[in-house]
Amino acid sequence: MILHRYFANRFLVIFLSVTAIFTLFIGLIAYVEQLRQVGARADATQVAILTLLNLPAELYQIFPLIAILASLWFFLSLARSSELVISRAAGRSIFQTLIAPVAAMLFVGSVIVGLGNPIVASTKKQYVELRETYFDGRGANFSIGSEGLWLRQGDDLGQTVIRAARSNLDGTVLFDVTLISYGETGGPNMQIKADTARLETGRWVLRNVTVWPISSGENPQNLAQNLRQFDVPSN
Repeated sequence: MILHRYFANRFLVIFLSVTAIFTLFIGLIAYVEQLRQVGARADATQVAILTLLNLPAELYQIFPLIAILASLWFFLSLARSSELVISRAAGRSIFQTLIAPVAAMLFVGSVIVGLGNPIVASTKKQYVELRETYFDGRGANFSIGSEGLWLRQGDDLGQTVIRAARSNLDGTVLFDVTLISYGETGGPNMQIKADTARLETGRWVLRNVTVWPISSGENPQNLAQNLRQFDVPSN
C-alpha cells in the first residue's frame, strides 16, 4: 500500500508538472497572438484576461497529450532511478506497478471531465463575449425590462435589433418576436415578425413569419410576405 501511494503521488506530481509546462507555453503563445490580432484596440490587461479565459479550453483539448507525456515521463523516471527494477526484484509484477498510476490517471480524468466541462463552457462563453466587445465593438447585448427582452447583433453589413415578449431560460428560444434590420447606411431596410425564433449555429430560425421590406420607397404592406420559416444570420 505504501508503494502504491508513492507511485500515485509521484505520477500526480509529474502530471501537474507537465500541465504547468503546457499552461505556461500555451499561455505565452496565446497572449502574443492576441496582442498581434488586436493591436491598439485593447490594452495589455484586457488581452491577459482574454488569454486566461480561453486557456482552460485550450488545455482541455490537449488533455490526452498531457496524459501520454506524463505517463512517459513517469516510467522513464522510474527506469532511470532503477526504482522499477527494485520493484520487480521485490516480487511485484509490472501489472501491480501499473495499478497506482492507472488509478491516479482515472481520478484525474474524472475530475477533469466532471469539473472541467462546466468551467470550460463558462470561460469560453465569457471569452467570446469579451472578445466581441473589446475587438469588434459589436457584442450581442441583452436587456430585459417592462417592454420585454431586447437583443442587438451586427456585423460590417449592418445591425439587427430583436425584440421578444419572453424567452426560455438560456435565451436560445424567443417568443412573439419582432426584428428590425438596419443597413450599412444606418437606415432600416426590413421588419420581421414571427411567433418564435430559435438560435442555431450561425442563424436564428423563425417560424410563422411576416416580412416587410421597408427600403424600396413603396408601401411595406403591399410587399409583405408570409412565410412558415425564415432564417436570419447571427454572429
